[in-house]
Amino acid sequence: MSQEIINIIQSSKVTQKTLETRLTDPIKNKEYPQRYIFVLLKKYISDFYKQGTEPRMLGLAGLRGVGKTTLMWQLAKFSYNNVSKNIYAFNINALTSLGYNAMEVLEILQNDILKQRFREYKEPVIFLFDEVHDDENWAKTLKILYDECRTSFVIATGSSALLINQTADLATRMKIEKIYPFKFTEFIVAKSLFKESYSFNHPEYGKAYEVLPAPKEIAKHLKQALFFSENYEHLRNSLQKYIIHNSNFLNYFAEVEKVFEKPVLEAIKEYVSYHNIPRYSLYQNKGDIHASILELVKRIVYEDVARTQPDYTGTQYEKLLYRLAASDEVNPDKLSNTLGMKKEELEKAIMILDRSELINLIMPHTQSMDAKLNKNKKSFFMSPSIRRALLATIYGSNVPDAARSKMWEDIVVMYLCRVVGKSFISFSSEKEGVNPDFIIDTRDTPILLEVGTRKSTTRQISQYKKEIRYGIVVNAAATQPQFIDKDRTLVLPLAWFLML
Repeated sequence: MSQEIINIIQSSKVTQKTLETRLTDPIKNKEYPQRYIFVLLKKYISDFYKQGTEPRMLGLAGLRGVGKTTLMWQLAKFSYNNVSKNIYAFNINALTSLGYNAMEVLEILQNDILKQRFREYKEPVIFLFDEVHDDENWAKTLKILYDECRTSFVIATGSSALLINQTADLATRMKIEKIYPFKFTEFIVAKSLFKESYSFNHPEYGKAYEVLPAPKEIAKHLKQALFFSENYEHLRNSLQKYIIHNSNFLNYFAEVEKVFEKPVLEAIKEYVSYHNIPRYSLYQNKGDIHASILELVKRIVYEDVARTQPDYTGTQYEKLLYRLAASDEVNPDKLSNTLGMKKEELEKAIMILDRSELINLIMPHTQSMDAKLNKNKKSFFMSPSIRRALLATIYGSNVPDAARSKMWEDIVVMYLCRVVGKSFISFSSEKEGVNPDFIIDTRDTPILLEVGTRKSTTRQISQYKKEIRYGIVVNAAATQPQFIDKDRTLVLPLAWFLML
């Protein structure tokens, strides 16, 4: 038995010191802020050990850099303080680089550390597997661990491209939670945490905070009003009741301007262009951000995505991403000729990029599934910062306004995917008449949604020929909502939309 592997396993036991090291910024000496999804994830752990409820295996899937590992360690701290100090954490990338795999480690853990087989083990135990996809047999290993160790809670992080494409057997055991880029309010929390001498005090919270939290219940009320109102009058009444006259909500934007020492729209531009991926929260130099994001993209397409389809090369994916960055419309005939790929290969590659969550692929609005598959589609980047980095490579610093405007749509689509789900989002592609940006199919009649930097006209909505509930124009330059009663349309500031 190699003493090296035994030492590795023994050192994998989580301690208070380990948690402090993993969760505290070494320069600022401040603990990293929690993502909003943390509340849900810690409930899974608590419910399992209190009530025996499922799930008891979580997969944290998302783009590289969105904070999956930090979130895993925050869950470890919660477990350490509230459930059990019996926690083992394994970095699979480090293990494989030394020539070991997860199955070997778990066998030695049973035989030489615990001195007991998992099926006989009665104590609560939490297992953490970071970058689990780096073990080619990870799914089989976690399935065996789940079945054998009934007192365990398992948390694994991995690339969306690889973790979501799990085996059928594991799909019934592992609950996949998608970890998205920062919401705007999460970005504000991170920004205010690391700003020197900032203290936020508000009657709603009752005490001073060193971070700026979003007003309570605003996201819930906003979601219900915007996407689930029965009609335009209900939408207007709901916003007036819960949002428009909420002083805590309105004061929030004044506090944002204190944090940034600039107007809210400038803070939003920084968020959209550079700081929606948590890894780059403390980066200041735009060139460094672009270079790092391009390297991140290369790792995704050459390592993660390419491993799902060995017959494709990373070069094909990379070229395709550059084309998609310059235009949101996916025209298979035109793109296949440009990239030298068969149409079927191109469509498959685009679907793989969508499943990897590098892009959000949106289908045309139609009742026929065959028509959806055959028509052109639209792609939006999961992170507008990725589009920005790709555009900088194409255009340098002089990115065309039309290309920049796609970044606003990227962030809106990312929010829509989180809030209502991708299957409820489509776009209009009528040959005649106007075509609003998005159609939201909640309730029985759809909502139309337009996005723009200074867009306040409601023409795209008022001239739409089919029945709708109401329209929403998300306007980046607006500071106050405006109700256009004759067109049953709300002009909503982007800053307000980003509170969802």
